[in-house]
Amino acid sequence: MNDNFPPLPLLPETKLQNLRAASLDLRLPQMKGVESNNLLLSSGRAEKAAEFANDMRIAFAISREQKNRSAARSKVIERRKQSAAERA
Repeated sequence: MNDNFPPLPLLPETKLQNLRAASLDLRLPQMKGVESNNLLLSSGRAEKAAEFANDMRIAFAISREQKNRSAARSKVIERRKQSAAERA
């Protein structure tokens, strides 16, 4: 053996019940600067699905705005028709 190292201390006696796997922390240490939510979309298929979902959200928002504008315009037209009919 190498004489440059100091002798190792003796380990205390352990009982069999203390060596359960449940008492061990088996998680890996967290990496600095890496977020786990970025790893969820690591495959190309998942990225395409997220892009498609975002495009659908935008398209639905546009169509909803168009529908709301059309409904508001038809309300105005109907009010004008109604008031014109009441005056006549």
